[in-house]
Amino acid sequence: MLTTSSWKSYIGGQGTILFSFLLIGGFLAWIAFYVGPHPGTVTQGKLIAYHVDPSKGVLIEDQDAQNYHHITILSQTATPSDGSAILTVYGESPNVGKHEIGRIETNASACSRWEQQNSSQHLTMTIATGAGIHPATMVDVFVFLSPE
Repeated sequence: MLTTSSWKSYIGGQGTILFSFLLIGGFLAWIAFYVGPHPGTVTQGKLIAYHVDPSKGVLIEDQDAQNYHHITILSQTATPSDGSAILTVYGESPNVGKHEIGRIETNASACSRWEQQNSSQHLTMTIATGAGIHPATMVDVFVFLSPE
C-alpha cells in the first residue's frame, strides 16, 4: 500500500534521478532541434548519373536545384572512341524563366567539366551529337549538386 512516507522516499531517491534525466533529455532534444538542419536546407550533395544516346535528341529530366549552391557536370563520350556530343544546360527561375546557362562539348579522349554557382530553381539538359566527324552514340553525364 502506498503511503505518504513511501512517496516521499520515492521522490527523494529514484524519482529525482528519473526526473533529472527527463529534463536533460528534453534539453538535448531542444538543442538538436534548434541547431539541426531546418526544412528547405540540404546537408549533403546529390549525384545523378545519366547514360544517354545523343542521336535521339535526348532531353534529360528536370532536376530540382533550388536548395543547392553549386553545380558541377562531368561528361565523356562512351562510344565511339572518336565520337563527340554537345550538352546544353538550362536553368529556370521565376524571375528569368528558362534560359541557357552552359554548354559543354564532350569527346572520348578526356572528361569535360563544367562548374557554376547555382542561381536556378530547376535544371534541364539536352544532349545532341557534336560537330565532329563521328557523332557519339553513347555519352556518360554526371551531375553533382552541392550545398556549398
